[in-house]
Amino acid sequence: MNRLICKLLPIVFSMAASAQSASPSKTEQTVIDYVGGRQPTVLRLWPEGSPRNKSRNGKAESAQETSQLRLTNTEDPSLLVYPPPAGVPNTGAAMIFCPGGGYGILAMANPKEFREWMNPLGVTVAILKYHVPRSKEDPNHQGPLADAQRAMRVLRAKSEQFGIQPDKVGIIGSSAGGHLAFNLCVNHDQPAYEPVDDLDKTSCRPGFGMLFYPAYLTKKGKLDAVPTLHMERINRKLTPPMLVTLNSDDAFVPGSLRAMIELKRAKVPGELHMWSSGGHGGVFKKYPLAEYARPGIRFLVRHGILPKTLIEKSDAWLNDTVATLTRDIKQPASARLPNPSPPVALPPERLGTIDRDVQRRLEGSARVYRLWPGDGSRNDDPLQNVEETLPKRNVPIASNVTVPTMTYFPADKPDGRTVLVFPGGGYGVLAYVHEGLDVCHWLNEQGINAFLVKYRTPRRKDLDKHHVALQDAHRAIRLVRSQAAKFGIRKDAIGVLGFSAGGHLSALASTPQAKESYMKVDKHDEVSPVADFGILIYPAYTTSEAETVDPLLLPDKKPTNPLFIATALDDKWTQGQFFFVHERIEGRQRIEYHIYENGGHGKGISNGKAFSFGQWPREAARWLQDLKQIPARKNRRK
Repeated sequence: MNRLICKLLPIVFSMAASAQSASPSKTEQTVIDYVGGRQPTVLRLWPEGSPRNKSRNGKAESAQETSQLRLTNTEDPSLLVYPPPAGVPNTGAAMIFCPGGGYGILAMANPKEFREWMNPLGVTVAILKYHVPRSKEDPNHQGPLADAQRAMRVLRAKSEQFGIQPDKVGIIGSSAGGHLAFNLCVNHDQPAYEPVDDLDKTSCRPGFGMLFYPAYLTKKGKLDAVPTLHMERINRKLTPPMLVTLNSDDAFVPGSLRAMIELKRAKVPGELHMWSSGGHGGVFKKYPLAEYARPGIRFLVRHGILPKTLIEKSDAWLNDTVATLTRDIKQPASARLPNPSPPVALPPERLGTIDRDVQRRLEGSARVYRLWPGDGSRNDDPLQNVEETLPKRNVPIASNVTVPTMTYFPADKPDGRTVLVFPGGGYGVLAYVHEGLDVCHWLNEQGINAFLVKYRTPRRKDLDKHHVALQDAHRAIRLVRSQAAKFGIRKDAIGVLGFSAGGHLSALASTPQAKESYMKVDKHDEVSPVADFGILIYPAYTTSEAETVDPLLLPDKKPTNPLFIATALDDKWTQGQFFFVHERIEGRQRIEYHIYENGGHGKGISNGKAFSFGQWPREAARWLQDLKQIPARKNRRK
């Protein structure tokens, strides 16, 4: 429990009488009828007669219902407090929802959907009616911030009445409401109003923040923070953990990226989950944005807000919700593909040291193919006449690769797609088990054929770190594509998946390059070397030390093929990804981006299950399924 909150609880409870329940106004009753659920309690924020409970423009408060309910000209700010339904155990957690609406209106669809998720889990949901429209004399949003600060104090004053634990009160918001929630998380200790009673002596620090596509955190289209938000105040001691979700074609993406940059800098726990399309707006009535509930419930459990037992219940609710949202999506007809015997694999006596170890782990069932003609090496390779090695470490790795190969993992029930897997290792070694073999098996479980690519390492002297590796990646893609019929796969559905340096390599391989990485050597090189989609897991080297994105990762062709990226906030390489993602989204690329709270670097698919990062395979599997089901959409800003 936050020490400041604990210290001031006696004051809160003694002042509970100053936060009186009230009868709903006409517009508040309209909201109550619209939101549904158990009858809420209405709490007025400001004492009677306060200038803060009057309309800012003299117009009467009103409610308008078109596609959703909207309030405007709000006066007398309040909280509509919805307790859990009868018979549902109260968890003691409470969440104040700040509706969006550009600080001009309050849109009630989002808090309605949020209540439908959280109330049945035993969470008290309070909808904040704050002042809109914003006054022209208040360009820094101090009026809404004052309402939010007061709302936290008022709800804590009623903790005993509602069965709330004061340290489990969080702030939620969408769009402009997300901006307001972020503003409170950062500036809760900066008074936005003069105290009006003793209740204002207590802390208004939220226990956590959850933001839906927050607006206005940066200058339009830029990563530069808005000065009035004072992001420099973010620090581990005072700033609560935050979770952010949005879509990659939302115009406010830069603000969410900047927020994560600052949270990482200050070592404040945080997560970001960005879906590939959907524009701005929506919560649980829009797919795949609704998937937010999955990492959201785990975030709340991890921070002690909700018990672990609620994860299954929340996931079941989400599964039903998603099934409703996706029931009208038509499944594409399965492509009829020839499935003759694939090209001839290398005999055992011609396998390298690493290939033999892979065969041993697969009990001799794998088929291995060399990438290059002849003996499999390249004459222009600076490294010659070395033996492949398997250094003895806790994690199996390989090095000294001069004869690159690919090992084929056919799925039992293939859907025609294929993914080439590139293990990480800093372009010096290959972590070919937990970032290779295990991943290929996982892909097979999704009905996807896989190739484990043993690309050349270590880095070659006087060449770019990725020079020979990119040659191998391009050649592997071309071999698979040119022989698609022989392998029984679709030549237009070839993806790449890589970790760390392999993630960087996968980014390069899924980006159209200005020039060829090597001179064509045979007919296989007549097809495109660019992957149709990419999965980048904690990719490294996306920017230089000056935070300049690698020019090779900035394609001329826009938009480019879809990407899925997953990483952990406590991974040192995540910082560079923010700028890479920003640049690619500016180029209208479809990107799904997940930043998990913890997991560090190098966990692969099998070593990170104890961390929040361990959820990435589930999200990637859903993304791969969506990629198959949903036709490509135009990536427009809304």
